[in-house]
Amino acid sequence: MDSTKHIQQASHTGETCETSTEGSQISEPPEGGRGSEPKPSIHRLPFEVIAYMFEFYTEDHHYKKDALPLGAICKVWRHIAWTTPSLWTTLVFRASENTTERQVQLAIGWLHRSGKMPLSIDLYTSSGSDKLEFTILPLIDVIYLSLARCRRLELRGFADLIFSRFPRYQGPSILRFLNIEPAREPTTPLNPGPQVAPTKLTIDFVHLNVLVINWSNLINFHAIGLYWDELIHVLTLAPRMVKCHQKFIRPRISILSKGYKLILQSQLEDLFLQFYDDEPEFFQNMTFPNLSHCQVTTPELFPTPAFLGFLARSSCSIQTLGIMSTCIPTEDLIQIVKALPSITTLILSNFSFNDYRQPPLDPFCQALCEDSRYTNRPILPGEVVLLPLL
Repeated sequence: MDSTKHIQQASHTGETCETSTEGSQISEPPEGGRGSEPKPSIHRLPFEVIAYMFEFYTEDHHYKKDALPLGAICKVWRHIAWTTPSLWTTLVFRASENTTERQVQLAIGWLHRSGKMPLSIDLYTSSGSDKLEFTILPLIDVIYLSLARCRRLELRGFADLIFSRFPRYQGPSILRFLNIEPAREPTTPLNPGPQVAPTKLTIDFVHLNVLVINWSNLINFHAIGLYWDELIHVLTLAPRMVKCHQKFIRPRISILSKGYKLILQSQLEDLFLQFYDDEPEFFQNMTFPNLSHCQVTTPELFPTPAFLGFLARSSCSIQTLGIMSTCIPTEDLIQIVKALPSITTLILSNFSFNDYRQPPLDPFCQALCEDSRYTNRPILPGEVVLLPLL
């Protein structure tokens, strides 16, 4: 754990720094003030200056934003750091095969020093060892007991043992960011409770049948490995969603799940879809009137008819359009950009490891250049200028 090094450094360098750091020099007692205790000069500085000093000595790095570097400066600053709960509200703990029980207890003490303030916790590992998970179970239990005041919670790289201890919390929750990236697909339920309603959710190979949360506040959703059916279900559960990024979307779970009704997502602005299989029915069932960024990856031919129907139904002003497919005919591409004069960024790419061959885009490029910006020929009435905002 990174913070363990800081604790060791603080214990070895505290006294040395105390005598050599200008901010910790002891002021002389005022004349005639015998008996008055000398105060460090730091207490005479404006609060804003002290704050800048704290920021200067705390490294500006995601995994270094903690109170321990402050304790390494001098004895006075160590006392301030140890007794200020707001400095202990962010815990980043990297568990490895070398993690000791002592380090786990230090992390538990860290959380205790935060008092009752909101917490941000990032617990991660790349080990995947069952022995490691038994070592950190005491920390996991303390984290789960503090779930009511967790504003941000990230659990990455762990297996079922860690997630099986997830409590069925029924009280109020302030959790806004939840990130769950298990080492393998969890089989035990993850049930934070119906009061847990994050605004940002990131999950990797976690399926909806094991994750129980309140979806009504969700705004930002990133996932890897959901089934097609699960993605459809999430879109119905989260009416406030603004950003939806989905990678490795698996085929539908069952052929019996066909025939979805039309889904209207009035708030969605940013959509990224990476299909594992061809799913033109997705666009046949969706309406996103506020969509401004759209990127679609499919290993098959791009579903142009379904996508054009989606555009006509949504009447959205997409500014960024990305298409990655095995093949998209030039005529289809021209139809799409004609339907989207709002495009300012166009991203085209194709798979190079398939049996399809992308036809030349020369006709599209020629049509794109039939514009007064690129040719001296005037635009005739009735002619369509492709991508006027590009």
